[in-house]
Amino acid sequence: MSGARYSSSKSPLRVVLVEDDEALAELVSDYLAAHPRFTRPRVFVHPATALAGIREFRPHLVLVDLHLAGSSGIDCIRRIRDAKLPAKVLAFTGSSDEEAVVGALKAGADGYLLKQPSLAAVAESLLDAWVGQTVVSDAALAKIIGSFRRPEPANSVTTLSPAERAVLDLTVDGLDCKIIARQLGISVHTVYVHNKNIIRKLGVNNRHAAAALWRERRG
Repeated sequence: MSGARYSSSKSPLRVVLVEDDEALAELVSDYLAAHPRFTRPRVFVHPATALAGIREFRPHLVLVDLHLAGSSGIDCIRRIRDAKLPAKVLAFTGSSDEEAVVGALKAGADGYLLKQPSLAAVAESLLDAWVGQTVVSDAALAKIIGSFRRPEPANSVTTLSPAERAVLDLTVDGLDCKIIARQLGISVHTVYVHNKNIIRKLGVNNRHAAAALWRERRG
């Protein structure tokens, strides 16, 4: 979408950049500060301080690096969404591996922007996101399409029975086997059998690992 569609008479958009690469953050900040459609971005290095800053600054747009030192950018996106903050959130990263792409979008990102494009392209992508477009780079889009085309492995959640899924739902909620049995009206022994089958089918080591996988897959 051409930048000509965004009138310079509109109020500038506020941007937050969650990025621990100081040089890159400065480049992006300087470029957007000189752009007629943006104010100078607020830059945060850590997700915890970023979340507090987003609550205070109320930006229109947030760019989140997925590979922050010692932190998860995907978790940062999820926390922004859980806080019900109204900003458009885009993953901003140099990686287009499938796990990162799908993980960011499942966490609630409005787009997936690679760092390689020009700064002008970054600005255009932000403007596109602001008017409601889902911004995904061509490389990231190819990964998403590939994830749908590839058949599920034999140990996927699709092999679980309805009863096993019900047990997993309650395990995700933090209930122990006795309470799960009471909730479902079955014996504790039956819950143990379901757990054994779940662990085997999902190829994990215990019911907690199975619950973590189930939480991720069911969204």
